[in-house]
Amino acid sequence: MISRKRSVATAFAALTVAALTLTACAGNGGTPQGSESANGGATSEGEPVAGGIAQIIEPATPTSLDPARMQNLWYNASTIGNALYGALLRDDPVTGDLTYELLEDMTTDDGGKTFTVKVREGVTFSDGTPFTAEAVKYGWDRLRAPETGSADIGTSALVESTEVVDDLTLTVTLVTPIPNFPSAVIPTTMNWIAKPEALEAGQAAFDANPIGAGPFVLKNWARQDVVSLERNENYWNDPYPYLDGIEVRGMWDTSQRFNALIGGQADLVMESGAENLAKAEDSGFFNETLPLNAGSGFGLNTTKAPFDDVRARQALSYALDLEAFNLASLGGYGVIPETLFVDASPFHSDIPLHTYDPEKAQELFDELAAEGKPVDFKVTFFAGSSTQYEALQAQLNEYDNVTIGADQRDPSEAGLVTLAGDFQITTTSILVGAEPDPRLGLFLHSDGRQNYTRISDAELDAALEAGRHATDLDERIEAYETVQERVVELTPYVFTSRISAGVMANDEINGITRYGIGSMWPATLWLAP
Repeated sequence: MISRKRSVATAFAALTVAALTLTACAGNGGTPQGSESANGGATSEGEPVAGGIAQIIEPATPTSLDPARMQNLWYNASTIGNALYGALLRDDPVTGDLTYELLEDMTTDDGGKTFTVKVREGVTFSDGTPFTAEAVKYGWDRLRAPETGSADIGTSALVESTEVVDDLTLTVTLVTPIPNFPSAVIPTTMNWIAKPEALEAGQAAFDANPIGAGPFVLKNWARQDVVSLERNENYWNDPYPYLDGIEVRGMWDTSQRFNALIGGQADLVMESGAENLAKAEDSGFFNETLPLNAGSGFGLNTTKAPFDDVRARQALSYALDLEAFNLASLGGYGVIPETLFVDASPFHSDIPLHTYDPEKAQELFDELAAEGKPVDFKVTFFAGSSTQYEALQAQLNEYDNVTIGADQRDPSEAGLVTLAGDFQITTTSILVGAEPDPRLGLFLHSDGRQNYTRISDAELDAALEAGRHATDLDERIEAYETVQERVVELTPYVFTSRISAGVMANDEINGITRYGIGSMWPATLWLAP
């Protein structure tokens, strides 16, 4: 088997630069017939072949097929979401272009406060009824309603109001001007529009018969096993999809995912484990990673002792040997994030996120203890992240005047804990694609919906806002350099590993195309005969 390792890091800069001119460079008409996929493919050789059923594995299993209960991320049932609902628009990490799918265009003439959203004419839902601006309005209004409980409320709440102009036109007014708002929609479930009447029938009825405008429809869903999808004969963009069907299984265990690939039970695996991706490369399988900005590690609650004191946060960061932490928690397979933005990003600055300085760490621990502020805390973590706690505990046990304990919670509490701020320090991550706004601000701005660390800093807020509103690339670069400086100084997070949105595949599957934060686009997939 020939190894076909790919990385799209070299195209990362082009993607972000192109986002600044999204209207000028945006393509129309969806993926052109016979084109190679955005990220190539397992072979990308020859003409696509119609037919066949692909076997795909994702780490997460959906609990519902309602877009509001899903996430448009590579590891979290994105293949199913894109199959059922298609997408309003996508980005291409190789060329940097936006491709409009169910939309014709999304433009602003007032600096991003108001957008005119044009729906593609002639598109229908899978039941043959028209896909309209009213459906987009319904979907977006529903996602931004707190009672819906969407994981993407942070982005959808940026919408202040929506107004239907006609069947194919929607006017969207934002809370604050966001020139790059189309890019904000891409990695969220705002990109997936279900038929309103189907949603109103209730969750049970919808899960049995979800109606979208994507390239596939639901054939059968065996809970906790397989989601079987078949070709949508009413799909607007002929000749897609190429496949007759897709069977998607959720498999949380990393070893099982790799064994399924090498054992022939899977054609393609959406992968989040660094070790699996390394083993796939060593075994000669196609593997590809989409590098993401920021990373995973620990979020520190800046409103609770001891981490309400910046010295405690800095001491923790200085105390950690990330090379040793990587070896203990990820077997050495992780990539340590040296900077907030990856090297290929135009917003990259050579500002180290972390400095290992055990002497400085001990000095700060002693200083706080002398003031009656000992660094005594518990780490809140969930199933699957105990090794992170253990690696942290092992290192901090080497220091004086710091005490660490465990606060293990049920995985069902993960979102609730961070939203409520019910932690001192917790395992968490920030996933940011090529375009940093508004996603980075959701985590770091004092008013951000996902500001789990409760960080509040006027200079950081101002820099995030400048990066959002500026249309000149140099001005944005300057703003995000300040963001990076403040993140290092304030230390609301200790990033221990860069997250790469990965995919592994065999020789048979072709046309692998991804967008956003590694989300799989199933319309272009095809199987070699």
